[in-house]
Amino acid sequence: MNALLGVIQLDGKPVHREDLIRCIFKTPKWTPDHQTIWVKGSVGLISTQRFVTPECSWGLMPYEHPSSKSLILSQVYLTHREDLILELALSSHEAQQSADCKLILLSYLKWGRDCVHHLKGHYLFAIWDQAKNEWFIAVDPFSTRPCFFTYQKNRYLIFANYFSPFRILCDSLSINQNLFAHFALDAMPLTETCYREVQKLPRAGYLYLKGNEFHAGSYWSLKKDRAPIRYRTREDYYEHFRELFERAVRSCLRTDFPVHAHISGGLDSTSIACVAARLLGGKNRLLHGFTSIPVGLEGPSYNPGWYYHELSLIEKVLKKYSNIQHDIYQSSPETDIFDFLKTFYPHIDQPIRNVSNMDWYLASFDRTLTNQGRVLLSGDGGNGTISWGGEGSLFQRLRPRLSAWARAWFNPQGLFEDPSNPHQTRFIRSSRARRILRRKSGCLINPHYWMLSGVWGAPRQSSSMPMALRYGIELLDPTRNLDLIRFCYNIPPWVYRKGNDKVERRLLVREGLAGWVPEEICLNIHRGEQAADWFLLYNFHHSKWLANLQQWKNLPMVWDFYDYSKILDRWKARPHIELNQLTTEMMIEYACHYMTCISLCSYLDDLLSHDRDKGCA
Repeated sequence: MNALLGVIQLDGKPVHREDLIRCIFKTPKWTPDHQTIWVKGSVGLISTQRFVTPECSWGLMPYEHPSSKSLILSQVYLTHREDLILELALSSHEAQQSADCKLILLSYLKWGRDCVHHLKGHYLFAIWDQAKNEWFIAVDPFSTRPCFFTYQKNRYLIFANYFSPFRILCDSLSINQNLFAHFALDAMPLTETCYREVQKLPRAGYLYLKGNEFHAGSYWSLKKDRAPIRYRTREDYYEHFRELFERAVRSCLRTDFPVHAHISGGLDSTSIACVAARLLGGKNRLLHGFTSIPVGLEGPSYNPGWYYHELSLIEKVLKKYSNIQHDIYQSSPETDIFDFLKTFYPHIDQPIRNVSNMDWYLASFDRTLTNQGRVLLSGDGGNGTISWGGEGSLFQRLRPRLSAWARAWFNPQGLFEDPSNPHQTRFIRSSRARRILRRKSGCLINPHYWMLSGVWGAPRQSSSMPMALRYGIELLDPTRNLDLIRFCYNIPPWVYRKGNDKVERRLLVREGLAGWVPEEICLNIHRGEQAADWFLLYNFHHSKWLANLQQWKNLPMVWDFYDYSKILDRWKARPHIELNQLTTEMMIEYACHYMTCISLCSYLDDLLSHDRDKGCA
């Protein structure tokens, strides 16, 4: 992994090393295996590397190709490395001494900008072809490794995978109100950040720069990969799926350090953990599993069909795979999550969503680091791939969706008519909100495509990945494997389901991974809560957060979106929540709506404090 920064002065002025020193990525969590400040005239680069794979030490960055003098700076983890080595016709000795960044550079030298069509994995790379004096910068098809950038014609191009350099190097920054409007409506623009002057590359995005010629674009779309897969039997599909899924998981195990994985007891993370344990066990290696459970909560949740945790199912996994070393985590209500998150604000471009989940999420990074690990497996993309529930007939699919889409399109404010909704009525009825909600309503027509293509999840990667970078953890999700996603996009809908009962849906895992995943999990129709003890955090910090809300009364922008009086009154009216009072509606109101508002306030307050210190607009 690599915390990287590039500064290209387009006016011919030299880059000053002192400016770059101020931008070096710093973290108390790990010491770089390699760190370089590289300056050549009007180009300055920073590389802060932490080696994850056995080949990393062969690719000290910026890496320069000896004969062509082309240069690469990247954060990359290739998942189909062997295939690329064959395409490049490298000998086994050459392959062994080629880091992933070198393979990308060799691909560029062979195929030019079309090299992106030969790459699979998680990557952001910037290549400087010094012979042509041109730059090519690209991210993977799902933008799992963010690339922030700012371009000022005839002045400079700055790019990085963490956000703090822009606050230091840009001479003029202005708050992007549109991003916060999206955030308030649980939407996210694909390329915008908290500053109008700084953007980020979308899925499969690229930048090209040569002299004064600059353009951005996209090199891939899932729609272009439509190639229906036809087999005679369901088992044929399952066999193909098992091959792809096993390879996807195996590709994430290319490290000599201990491998860690989330294990919630649900279908996604548990399937990954089972396959990883199976593969590692064949090499007499351990898998370190991480599970978070709530404090003092057992059995069925207040949400029908949900349980507070699924530890009993996880025990079936541990019995089946004895090489899993299991770690159970419980959060501490005394920890103010908003104070804790302030540590990450300088490195991220947006407020944090799902605040209640942040404690266990960051704890999984910390436990991985403590156990000397550098790879953490997650299954965040599984709902659209391995555990997609399937759909009925075309008529069954389209009729309710078109109806829901029509309501959202013609009356988008109707989505926020719930009494617990804390938004300003005038904002919900504004043309801006209508545009955002109409764009968001596209997921109602084809939710599977939205999930597979990363339309919904990719923009949020720009906050989670800098967090992982701070801990020095390579976060890898096998369910976002490109070949696996293509497979899930192109198989018939009936493969995912046999009927309407819960046990007859999500069949790629339930039936396709039978024998690998314990039967009790394959047949389980219930779901486990995440951060079910959120109300304990609320109770402990209620007074402090109330005081913060009162201090934020004059915070600009936020109260254009939210109804300050309503939130304050509702917060005052419920100083304490008992377990027997919990309802789904209360969780949505307080843990979702109000905590999201406070997250926006906390982030924006920190942002404005920094800008006041620097004198930004």
